[in-house]
Amino acid sequence: MRVALPLFEREIAPRFCATQRFLVADVEDEVVTAEAEHTLDGRDGPSLLSDLVDLKVTVLLCGGINRQFIPSAQARGLEVHWGLWGDARETLRAWVTHQPLRALRGRGLGRKHRHSPIPFSPGRSQQMTQRRVAISILTPDGLDGLMDEHFGRAKAFVISDESGQVVEVFDNPHLDASHGAGPATVATLARKGVNTVISGHYGPKAADALRGLGLQPWLGEKGLSAGELLERLRAGTLREG
Repeated sequence: MRVALPLFEREIAPRFCATQRFLVADVEDEVVTAEAEHTLDGRDGPSLLSDLVDLKVTVLLCGGINRQFIPSAQARGLEVHWGLWGDARETLRAWVTHQPLRALRGRGLGRKHRHSPIPFSPGRSQQMTQRRVAISILTPDGLDGLMDEHFGRAKAFVISDESGQVVEVFDNPHLDASHGAGPATVATLARKGVNTVISGHYGPKAADALRGLGLQPWLGEKGLSAGELLERLRAGTLREG
């Protein structure tokens, strides 16, 4: 079989349509026999799927993917395993050897998913759009921290799933960068599997990087805690960034 993974640097890209770089590997008897990186011509979901079919890919391992593409992919003979994150080659080898995979939903995809794709059905739409949210905060106090209005030079970030379960709190390593703090912060969040961001302001370069990697920015209100902003995100009362 032939397996493809969308790439952002060494990681699985957070969104299927966010890159034209793919790792493509041949697998036989649970062994990777060949692998190469390809830059595809497609610039949207349908054309990227066509490129993968032309490369005779039969399995797609990816992060987020628009659910409307899944029936089309399956109709063209592509198994789709979505919601993954982490190092692309490590994920490939874990999948090949039946090991648990790191998933955006916060738990490994067990061995039972090795030979069958995660099925698409209308009932799974909520799971398909499960958010992994990063919120800029002034102090590393998790969801109790007040929002930092600055994105690229935020003091810290809290990453949470949509239910409010905190995944990670960390100081922003790009706070004192001489330049490019916004795009560098986007890259860090993407590597951590984030697909949704809340902050007070996004510079033009950060906004371009967010769009390029498929992360959805939202605007938070000054003086609110990360937990309050997460509640407003769930309620649909935040403005898009």
